[in-house]
Amino acid sequence: MDAHLEPFLSLDSERKRVTAFWATLIVHANELASQAPYIGQQHEYLLDRATWAVTEITPAATTKYFRQRYWSFEALNWAKSPLATKSSAGGALRHEHVVERKALKLDLASCLTIAAAISVLDRAVACVVTKTESYNLDRAAGVGWSRYTSLRIQVFDRHLRALHPLL
Repeated sequence: MDAHLEPFLSLDSERKRVTAFWATLIVHANELASQAPYIGQQHEYLLDRATWAVTEITPAATTKYFRQRYWSFEALNWAKSPLATKSSAGGALRHEHVVERKALKLDLASCLTIAAAISVLDRAVACVVTKTESYNLDRAAGVGWSRYTSLRIQVFDRHLRALHPLL
């Protein structure tokens, strides 16, 4: 599996393009939703999809796990296991949204400018964690990285090749 954990390749330029695309859609959808409340369900879907799109960046099969920047040490240990394969990752790992999608969607729903939507979407960051860590994070107090700190989950930053500096 360790071989599947591809060398970190920054997707910053692609993420910026994806973020700008979704920010533009969100601002127009917010305008339309204020004038036509009957599109509520589609508007909610759009906000939800945006929070996923900026963390997946490219098709999920490629980046949902193995090209992510942040990994918990437990998830990295799993990846080094001889039993770990790309096909078994979905049963053992989770693509965890550091800032919960619910909070991001609330903030996105009030964005009136593309710059405001980009600012919110820039907070959409994923971390690959184990299934157990995900369960615990879902129940942890706090917001963002503070949930990881409270649970003593150590996170490796593959870009810096070091322990995440905020933890």
